[in-house]
Amino acid sequence: MPHDQGEVLFPIRLSIKADALVRKKFERRGDLARLIVEAVRNTDWGSIDVESRNLGRSKIKPQYKTTTIAMPIDLHQELADFARNGSHSVSALVDAIVIRYFGASTAARPKAR
Repeated sequence: MPHDQGEVLFPIRLSIKADALVRKKFERRGDLARLIVEAVRNTDWGSIDVESRNLGRSKIKPQYKTTTIAMPIDLHQELADFARNGSHSVSALVDAIVIRYFGASTAARPKAR
């Protein structure tokens, strides 16, 4: 996927639930990144409960879908800083944002940051 000089390509691991929610809106190539960026930009990150992905020695491992998306560099840096301050990975934070944003009805969506 072509991307602008002002974007970063990075791998992201979405839970099966988050992947299914965002792909309901998916229509053509490039939509996945656009939809994820939309969710990130329009959600108050502080209102999100991020599930820990550190399961220790648990025999039950959650399944993730791994993909690569393009995101504006400044937005990715903000996400990385926020995630680091909350001791989360960027993937875990984005996963929680996607579930909240696309799992909520339009009327119940969290207010933008």
